Amino acid sequence: MNILIVDDDKNLLSVLKTILVEENNDVTTSSDGETAIGLIRKTKFDLVITDLMMPGTDGLKVLREARKIDPDILVILITGFASLETAVQAIREGAYDYITKPFKLDEIKIIVNNAR
Repeated sequence: MNILIVDDDKNLLSVLKTILVEENNDVTTSSDGETAIGLIRKTKFDLVITDLMMPGTDGLKVLREARKIDPDILVILITGFASLETAVQAIREGAYDYITKPFKLDEIKIIVNNAR
């Protein structure tokens, strides 16, 4: 799969990229939402994993724009600020899944493998 990971936490970006590359995925990373949207416009991604709360463009905007650009793209939102309201909103707007931090790396692997 061709995966884009978006998070302002560079350590998390690095860890997620490492484990997903080990699973034979092509992985691109972005530390902000605006750059991510630009990448989605230029490159065909199968899956976007994005943090919900980021400075500037947040994960819901990345989700909305990604789905406008490519209605078939799968988007997983991750957040340390989970609420039922944002989870429901994310799913209504087309998110494939919604994961709360902290999460186990195996959890991400399973979700990504299920998205294939």
